[in-house]
Amino acid sequence: MDQSHNEPLMDDLDQPVRRTRRRFGTLSFVLRSKSSAISLLIISAFGLVAILAPLLAPHDPWRLSFKRNLPPAWVQQSSRPGEAQFLLGTDTQGRDVASRLIYGARTALFIALLAAPLTAIFGTLIGLVAGYAGGWAENLLMRGTDIFSAFPAIMFAIAVVLILRESPISRPLNGMLVLVIAFVLIGWVGLARIVRGAVLSQKQELYVEAARQLGMSHRRILFRHILPNCLALVIVWLMAAISRVIILEAFLGYVGLEVGTSTRGLEFAAMSWGGLFFEGRTLIHANPIVLIAPSVCVILVAVSFTLLGDRLRDALDPRLRSMA
Repeated sequence: MDQSHNEPLMDDLDQPVRRTRRRFGTLSFVLRSKSSAISLLIISAFGLVAILAPLLAPHDPWRLSFKRNLPPAWVQQSSRPGEAQFLLGTDTQGRDVASRLIYGARTALFIALLAAPLTAIFGTLIGLVAGYAGGWAENLLMRGTDIFSAFPAIMFAIAVVLILRESPISRPLNGMLVLVIAFVLIGWVGLARIVRGAVLSQKQELYVEAARQLGMSHRRILFRHILPNCLALVIVWLMAAISRVIILEAFLGYVGLEVGTSTRGLEFAAMSWGGLFFEGRTLIHANPIVLIAPSVCVILVAVSFTLLGDRLRDALDPRLRSMA
């Protein structure tokens, strides 16, 4: 039997093996860095806490009590000493701070892991079409990008939350959908420009011209050939965007823009780090841990995603990887 006929078949069979080797090689490269390995461990720990929140939380985060403004359990030298059942003390309404902190991890990661990928999809599509189509389509899309980039991101997010917080859109997901929409509407601008620049560069490559000569459709060229060469940039941007979403949620909570119209009233505020920030403003002297604890959590998660994104950029860029 002629071996030349078997070579294409063997190549097809080897492709999954090569892809698996590349993935393990990328993971191995990421884990060789102590900072990225620690970052991955921190992210995994917070993810596990978010998943197991009902089992780990010592109390119901919505349960009110008369034991208000209690200090942490280790503070005993005061007129109102801490109690062992409330490890980090209680807030102004008697809710357990530790339980709220644990459930806050679930809320922060849920919002970030929903908003950042949606923003990445939207921004990538805008950048792909603008860079590949050119002409009037590119001008229209990029002028729209310029308009959105003219708004300060924080002020735009605040405006969206204020407009939508009393609308029917705020009912799904206990109001968290409003924060997702706010980030998607303003967060796609930077990625669209990045992807457009990458597409303009890739469009000049010989493989694109060869695909055109073979009669491939624009859609196939764009999504099967150009997009895979831009994914490294998208992945790195996505990791940084997750950090920005978590920080945005905390900031909006700090300025008092909690959202949520559930039957339990304060459900979103009780389950978010932003809600703890808002409570911590008034308890900064009586129980500073209410402000310190969510601050540490936000810093740890945000910095971990940022460091992991930087290492992934090095892993996915052959030039940077060879220098490491």
